[in-house]
Amino acid sequence: MLLNSIIAAILGAIAVMLPPSTATARATTRQTRIQTPSSDVPLVTQRVRQEDDSPLESVSWQLSHSNSNPLNPQLPAIQLEFAPDSVSGSAGCNTYFSDINHGQGQQLQFGAIASTRRACEPSLMDRETQYLQALAGVQKYSFDPNGNLWLAYQTTSGTGTLEFSPIHNAP
Repeated sequence: MLLNSIIAAILGAIAVMLPPSTATARATTRQTRIQTPSSDVPLVTQRVRQEDDSPLESVSWQLSHSNSNPLNPQLPAIQLEFAPDSVSGSAGCNTYFSDINHGQGQQLQFGAIASTRRACEPSLMDRETQYLQALAGVQKYSFDPNGNLWLAYQTTSGTGTLEFSPIHNAP
């Protein structure tokens, strides 16, 4: 019986620790049966913290501003979608994808960006090239009070920001 109490105390003290994150977390309850040499099999209940999807991954994003300048709504939309270790989207003409690396806090880096090679109108291609170069230079992300995603970047041309609005799909 003493062994059962010790095991129950140890298991009751175990906590799943997750690193700090901008993701939300939820607590769940898990019950575990412990086999012991005695006929008593205690039931230990643990509260386990489980991380939800990252807020980056919870929605699709559409570029609304580049360096605080609104995008031309007459041109095809530029979109971004995050997965746990990658990103993909439409650059207006071509689709693209890349690996990503989440650093400490809100640091974020894109790997090599690959894209399809459709030929589009020169002004659209210029905008796409500038966008993909900016993505390649992303260093961190943040959210404004309205829930928009901001990516801060640095390239050989200088620093800047990309502002994305969440895409709300119609029901």
